[in-house]
Amino acid sequence: MKKISKIYSVIKERISGLTQKDRKKIVIGIIVVYTILLSIIIHFRFAVYDEKLFLHETVMMSEILKQGKWISNYGVGVHGFIFKLPVALVFILTGPNIYIATFFHVILAAFTAWIFYLFFEENFKLKNWSIVSVLMLLTNYTFFSYSTTFHREIPVLFSFVLFTYFLIRKPENYLVNGLLLLLILEAKEYVFFALLIPLLGYYLVVNFNGVRNIFYSTWISIRTFLLLLVPSA
Repeated sequence: MKKISKIYSVIKERISGLTQKDRKKIVIGIIVVYTILLSIIIHFRFAVYDEKLFLHETVMMSEILKQGKWISNYGVGVHGFIFKLPVALVFILTGPNIYIATFFHVILAAFTAWIFYLFFEENFKLKNWSIVSVLMLLTNYTFFSYSTTFHREIPVLFSFVLFTYFLIRKPENYLVNGLLLLLILEAKEYVFFALLIPLLGYYLVVNFNGVRNIFYSTWISIRTFLLLLVPSA
């Protein structure tokens, strides 16, 4: 415990005097280094497990688009197609390439880390710890390992973090928040369905205004919840 307290004190001392501009520079530097590191690592890999299916669908999409057709009549929608589409468009020019497919997820991981930083920087009083939060995300084994694959975990995490950021920052922008919720559904269906009950619970807590107004606050919560679901209907 003494060692942990000492480390805590050192970190607190180092970051306590940083301005918001300093923090942004540090986080950008960390994310750039992280992106370069992953860009090197993914040179030495190949598709495994479900990646082969996702990559096959992406190649199919590129071939269909190359013929001037749309993909709606073809089976390319396992866990959605939106996050496969940018890679498919690049494949039209380059041909199938696992490095390009994986590099797209490296870029998504970098944007996820940046939005994660903004979420902590703008919504919590412990602003100096926003740097630590980014470091904790980037050094998380699951995040790190999936950032170097073409699995669906990074797209759905990117969608979730983006949705959470806008939900807190702009709670009354139902259209944008609803579309971002739809993006989660598109990235990975069961994550969307697992999120519904906690999301309704969140609105019930936020809108609660005393026992006397419980029916009204419940109605407001349900109405807001249903408005968010309109784009996904």
